[in-house]
This record gives sequence, C-alpha cells and structure tokens, in this order.
Amino acid sequence: MKNLKVIMSTLLFLVILTNGSVFAMYQAEVNPGEKSLCYSVQSLKGSIKSLTLESDFSLTDNLGLIGVYSFSDNYDFINLDLKLNMVDESDYNISFLGGYYFPLEDDQDSNAKLGILASTAVFKRLDLNGGLNVLLGKEEDYLGFEFGFDYRVTRHWYLEGGFRRFAGDKDNEGLSIGIRNYF
Repeated sequence: MKNLKVIMSTLLFLVILTNGSVFAMYQAEVNPGEKSLCYSVQSLKGSIKSLTLESDFSLTDNLGLIGVYSFSDNYDFINLDLKLNMVDESDYNISFLGGYYFPLEDDQDSNAKLGILASTAVFKRLDLNGGLNVLLGKEEDYLGFEFGFDYRVTRHWYLEGGFRRFAGDKDNEGLSIGIRNYF
C-alpha cells in the first residue's frame, strides 16, 4: 500500500507541476470536448483529511466520465462515475451520476453508486454547486454530499471552495478549497 501511495503522490505532483490544476467540487455541467485533471485538499479542524486526484472528461453533449482517487491516512479509494446531464440551461444544470466505488483496503467491499448534481449561476463569474450520492448495498456510511461554489478568475482558471463528505468514508468530511484549470 505504501508503494501505491508513493506512486500516486508522484503522479499528483506531476499533475500539479504540468497542469496547475486543483479541484474542489464535482460540477453538473457537461460541455463537449471539455476535460480537466484536478487536485483538491480537504481539511477539518485545521488538519488535512484527504488529498484527491480527479479527472473529468466530457464525452458527448450530455455524457461525461469522472474518475476520482482519494487518499488519506486512514482510507484510500477510487470512484468511477458516468455523469448524465438532464437539464442544461445557461444558468442551471442537473446531472445524474451512476458509478462504482472501489475502496483500496483489503477488508472493504466495492459498491455501486447513484447520485445527483446541481449547478446554478449566481452571476456571470460565480456558480453554486451541490450534490448527493448513495452507495448501494451498504447499511451504514452510505451517504455522501457536497456543496460549494466556484468563482471564475480567468477563462480557464477558477477558485473553488465547499464542504464535502465522501460516501464510504465517514471520517473523510470537511472543507475543500482549490483552483481548477480547464484545458
């Protein structure tokens, strides 16, 4: 497991170095040809709870693919999600998520996951985002949620912040901040 952490930390460093990308929240929008590699830091009560490496690729006008690798001192996991945009208005978007959750601990089970995301424009440069997801087949620790904002600084750079709880990891919730770059 330590080798995997070293490899993923190295990849994370390279992503930051080459792309300058940081991501705090899932987005409901799906824009054809849009893609991002992202990184976020999540903390609670002043200590870092997790580091997350994320990719978001829009495959068609209303279908996207999200991959998330999150690691912390206690827990590592991978989420793979398809994002289906159901409402695509200029100021409001709703997308459904369907995917799979893979904990990287030997004693944990993988689970299917369903969720919903919403984004709304407050004004030209500020969007509010929120989401809810559920791990199917789990009796406890099955609910994940997020809410926050993204503020467009330039055409490709965004400041983001929010609060996030990953489903399947009850100890991994807290404030998430960062900068994102679309390419």
